[in-house]
Amino acid sequence: MQLDSVRLPIPLCKKIRSYRKKVVLHRRYDSTANTMTDCLPQKTPWPEWIGRELVRKSNANYYLICAYTLCVALEAWTSNAINVLLLDIAGNIRCSSDETSWIITVYSAGAAISVVTSHAICRVIGERLYIIFVALLFAVASAGCALSMNLPFLLSCRALQGLAAGAFMSRTLVLLVTHFKSDIRMRPMRYYLLILFVIGRVAAPLVAGWLSDLYSWRSFFWIDTFGALLATVIFCIAPRHEKLVPPPSRRKLQFDVLGAALLIIGVVGIQIVLSRGEVDDWLSSPLIFSSLIVGISAHLLFVLWEMSPRNHTPLVHLRHLWNNHLFAVVLLGVFLGTLFSAVIYATPYYLRLGEDHSAFQTGYLMAIIGVPMVLLAMVAPRFARMVKSLGGAAVLQMGLAMQIVASILMIVFMSNDTPDVYLIVPQVLSGAFIFFDAVGLALAGFATTKVRRISNARTLYFGARQLGNSLGISLGIILLDRREAFHSQRIFETLFARNRTVLRGVSDWNAALGARKIGDAVLHQATILSYQDMFFAIAVVAGITFVLTWMLPAPQQKKVVDAVAQSSEPDGTQKYLGAEL
Repeated sequence: MQLDSVRLPIPLCKKIRSYRKKVVLHRRYDSTANTMTDCLPQKTPWPEWIGRELVRKSNANYYLICAYTLCVALEAWTSNAINVLLLDIAGNIRCSSDETSWIITVYSAGAAISVVTSHAICRVIGERLYIIFVALLFAVASAGCALSMNLPFLLSCRALQGLAAGAFMSRTLVLLVTHFKSDIRMRPMRYYLLILFVIGRVAAPLVAGWLSDLYSWRSFFWIDTFGALLATVIFCIAPRHEKLVPPPSRRKLQFDVLGAALLIIGVVGIQIVLSRGEVDDWLSSPLIFSSLIVGISAHLLFVLWEMSPRNHTPLVHLRHLWNNHLFAVVLLGVFLGTLFSAVIYATPYYLRLGEDHSAFQTGYLMAIIGVPMVLLAMVAPRFARMVKSLGGAAVLQMGLAMQIVASILMIVFMSNDTPDVYLIVPQVLSGAFIFFDAVGLALAGFATTKVRRISNARTLYFGARQLGNSLGISLGIILLDRREAFHSQRIFETLFARNRTVLRGVSDWNAALGARKIGDAVLHQATILSYQDMFFAIAVVAGITFVLTWMLPAPQQKKVVDAVAQSSEPDGTQKYLGAEL
């Protein structure tokens, strides 16, 4: 076992250092270097307790990364497949398309709250206990979604599911940084990305569509339940190593209750505005107006309280945003979250409504997005080297250019009966865009962040991404509704006000049947045109994000100090332990 594949706890490092000082060094002649070097006596083995602790620590790391990867895959599984199932859910529980979108937005709101509070909760109760709790919560919420018979109960379960799922992604990347050294971090990262994209991007829409057509959409949530229970079992049986870490101080055991309350009130207020605003005519409704005032006020008070000197244990350290690099990463996270959610939401809805595809047909077309992600994840170490050499801005611009091209192709190819083969290239480009920008920003955005600040930085970034997800879905629904109404009106005017041949044709039919056929044709064509406008808006937002990528700093050739060469420790051990001590 290579001992440099794990990070050693501080007490264990002190024990190894004290053991080294007690060992008597011998000198021997090195014929290759023509010098005398210090070495350990050949008959002085390492104590058995050092090997046991190192193997135990390494096993614990890989147990944890497997469980975390499974949880993140379940989160991606749910987020990507739910778009394929929305129309089936709407028909089963009898709700409108606007109300069905709340299934996504409520989930995103819960995930945003969970992401922001996860860093503070882990300081209070510990990483292990927290992740076991949220995994169990995800399992219970998924079972509730499968058993739900009406929209309010389903929305409640989805909110709980979002509260659990929001912590998975941010805590997993924090684990990779804090438990694995930078020189070997890409090995577990590659397997993490492969499992994530195979399960969450390729298998999820395929299985969801197949289950929905053959059985029921409820079967999909039972898979979430059993997967989360399996992850909980792995977390419980993983070797314990928290005792090797110094316990937190009494000051860190305090929780920012006021900040959490302000955050929840603000998120709920803004979510009500985004969900009900279009239905209730925005500010003309007292509910929407009061929710907007409460939401904005709560967010402002939250920011002031988190930055106040009186708050000794803030949920997130917003003062870190004064760092231009982190501010650029968080701002880009909002725009990228908007693009990711809009692309994943618009495409399956167009396939179901515009092309009249079944759930399985939509699923296999959506699975094409995951294919380039899987292929790029197989060469993740080379991709990391490309990010390091070209810089994060250049890699993000490459991905955004792909999405702009994909949106233009969707606009050109979109029609009432577009062959599925025409949609393969735009789907592949969208998948490459998601990988380039999500993974590229994760690598370049936090490359210079110190380990003790990585948890707070990830919290800010993923909180911004969840905010972007909610904005992307809500604004996309508003745009689709308004453009569909606009195009319907214009098509009706063109048919009946300017084309008299249509009126003569209608008189020969049964009046009710003819009006129904014309109405369906007009609505179908208006739907196609509204989705063209949606992809045009996606291209515009991608262009704005392309400009904002210049906020990221240029790549710097950082001088790497070889800790092994500078160490004065014995040659037999410094290769593995010198840099960590």
